Amino acid sequence: MSRNWTPQQKNAIYATDGSVLVSAAAGSGKTAVLVERVIQLITREKNPLDVDRLLIVTFTRAAAAEMRERIQAAVNKLLENDPYNAHLLAQRQLLYSANISTIDSFCGDIVREYFHTLDVARDFRIADEGELEILRQEALDSTFESFYDTEDNDFYSLLDAFKGKQGDQKLRETVLKISEFLTTQPFPDKWLDDMLKNYSETEIAKTVWGKIIIDYAQSAVLHAINLTENSILRLKDDGKLQDAVGPLLVNDLAYFSIVQKRFASSSWNEIRKAVFSFEAGRMKCPKGYKDNPIKISISSNRDEVKDTVKKLQSLFAWSED
Repeated sequence: MSRNWTPQQKNAIYATDGSVLVSAAAGSGKTAVLVERVIQLITREKNPLDVDRLLIVTFTRAAAAEMRERIQAAVNKLLENDPYNAHLLAQRQLLYSANISTIDSFCGDIVREYFHTLDVARDFRIADEGELEILRQEALDSTFESFYDTEDNDFYSLLDAFKGKQGDQKLRETVLKISEFLTTQPFPDKWLDDMLKNYSETEIAKTVWGKIIIDYAQSAVLHAINLTENSILRLKDDGKLQDAVGPLLVNDLAYFSIVQKRFASSSWNEIRKAVFSFEAGRMKCPKGYKDNPIKISISSNRDEVKDTVKKLQSLFAWSED
């Protein structure tokens, strides 16, 4: 196939005697590279492979069909220049029985072939989503009933943390979400163990979640400081407005500076105390400044600053206890 391949693509096409891992963005030509790799394997001069000796798996039926069509098109193009090539003619026929399928289809074929050694019923089938949902709910009901029967205090504490108008529904939904997520993990038990370790830290500011909150809060405070400094700078163009509004903005700036310092060396409760020390006050502009562009700009900035303070206070709404 005539195409200008990049050095990285060539490596993926011609590499042999080992494993090859190709990572590339969507639309970068991965399928084309794989097709060319297959063509090179079945047409190489030394020990060419038959296409039905290759296993090609994809994530979707559409991708599998596309792979088969592209390989067939590539073989047909080669036959245009060499119509009596016995090996190519054989590949075109073998392509119909080649192992090009989705991962789940391939795994299904393996189970069907070796059901007797896997202790699986010979007539097994893939459940549809409706059946799977029923099984999930039955398993969930059984699990919750067993915990209710034990009357375990830890379980009831967990229920209290998720309780709502619908009883234990929120906890059930959370359990299902975690369960579904775990199916995507190669080592689900290890993932759960790693998550539990995050709860061993008792100082909130040092926990995974505390660090995320503080990191976000620091960015929010920095943004508010920039807005306030910009407003103070704009006041220099109007002395009358500066006298009326300047002190309020200076107080805002002092507040954020204190909060910013708390992030560096203070406990969660000290940060919380600083966050809730904000005095909103009120912008009292001179008469006739309703439509003043500087006043409008500064007012807009301060509204955003106050919204930032509300967000900070929602993040630190609870004490460490």
